[in-house]
Amino acid sequence: MTLAALEQNLRQRLLDIRTRLHQLDPRDSSEIIADARRNDLCDSAQAIGALEAQTMSVERLTLTAQQITATLQRIADGTYGRCEECDEQIPPARLNAIPTATLCVRCQSAAELRAPGAARARYPTSDHEEAPHL
Repeated sequence: MTLAALEQNLRQRLLDIRTRLHQLDPRDSSEIIADARRNDLCDSAQAIGALEAQTMSVERLTLTAQQITATLQRIADGTYGRCEECDEQIPPARLNAIPTATLCVRCQSAAELRAPGAARARYPTSDHEEAPHL
C-alpha cells in the first residue's frame, strides 16, 4: 500500500470512528441510567452493564482515534515508519499489519517486558481489528 493510500485509509477510519463516537453520545446514556434506577435488580444490573460497555467502547474508540491522528501527523512530518525508541526503520510487514505502530519489533518487545500491561494499552482492540500478538 502506498503512503497516500494509507493516509486516505486512515482518514476514512478516523471519520468512521468519529461517526461511531457521535452515535455513542453520552446524552444517550441518560436512558440507560434511568433504567438502572428502577427497582428491578435484574434490569438495573443489565442497565449498568450496558453503560459500562458503552463507556469502554467510547474509551477504546477515542484511543484508536488518537493513535490514527498521531500516525497522520507522523506521515505529514515525514517520520512515519521510524521507531520512536531507536529511530530505526520499522519493517514494512509490521506497518502493514499495524499501521499505527510506533515501535520496531525489538523495541516493542522490550517495552512489553518492562510493562506487560502497557503493551496492550497501545493496541486496544476495536470493532474491526484485533490486538497484535507479538
